[in-house]
Amino acid sequence: MVSNSFNEVKLIDFLTYLRRQFRSKKLMLIWDGLPSHRSRLMTEYLQERKRGLTVTRLPAYAPDINPFESVWANICGQELANRCADILGPMVERVRNGFARIHWHRSLAHSFLARFRRFESRRRRFGTCGTCPVHEWCSAGNARG
Repeated sequence: MVSNSFNEVKLIDFLTYLRRQFRSKKLMLIWDGLPSHRSRLMTEYLQERKRGLTVTRLPAYAPDINPFESVWANICGQELANRCADILGPMVERVRNGFARIHWHRSLAHSFLARFRRFESRRRRFGTCGTCPVHEWCSAGNARG
């Protein structure tokens, strides 16, 4: 296992920190199928802290509505375009620069959420997203774990 990889314990620590930073704000987590997102420990943590926290789970494979896929594609098309490196350091630095660029261009950062917002709006309005091949996961506003 990679020492810097996320697991449910690190993720819970991060969520605890996030909740402290945004005490009076409502938070929405947009999660894919990462095992740490679906673990028993995470499920228990989320059940105990429902207030002010909404978890929306994406279908098993949904790159077209996953906001991070758009972020990653943007960085690959800008900072990592036509790059090949023998060592990881310069590539990591370029990815960090890409995140900084996106952070400082708020309209760009918000644009990555546009598809997801349309998807979530449709799911809430009609009880289904209308885009996934099997609508069971999104009916009644709940994703299967």
